[in-house]
Amino acid sequence: MQANTPEVTQNVVLDGLESPWDLAFLPDGTMFFTEKCKGLSVKLPDGTVNNLLGMSGTDGYAMTSDDLVCEGQAGMNGVTLDPKFADNGTIYVYSASRTGDNPAVNRVLRLNVNGDLAGVSDRADIVIDIPYKQVATEHPFGGPGAHNGGRIR
Repeated sequence: MQANTPEVTQNVVLDGLESPWDLAFLPDGTMFFTEKCKGLSVKLPDGTVNNLLGMSGTDGYAMTSDDLVCEGQAGMNGVTLDPKFADNGTIYVYSASRTGDNPAVNRVLRLNVNGDLAGVSDRADIVIDIPYKQVATEHPFGGPGAHNGGRIR
């Protein structure tokens, strides 16, 4: 008796991204996503993409933050929705940040997404100074590279 092999198909839902890192979905299919060296965006069910929070040096975002940086594996990484997002519009982002001449660190940002999903406001850095491995020689497992991780759930 031969087992049935499932058919796998693929559909491109968004192209032209640069280092997409993480996704978070609303029940209606709205997709929040991060690009490591660009920022936080949202794809609406009708296909419209709104660029919400850009990193230092990015253009075309509703808001940018000069302290948010991309270097090596560090950048705008994780994204997750507050369990009560439908009521409070709160989203959390894990990103690298540098202020002044200080070394870059990771932070967890809390943001409020506007009702029309076209912008964010009320940034609060709720976890700060999370260190990361900046060079390969600091890799905890001795392998090549220095992965920053950055997933939040």
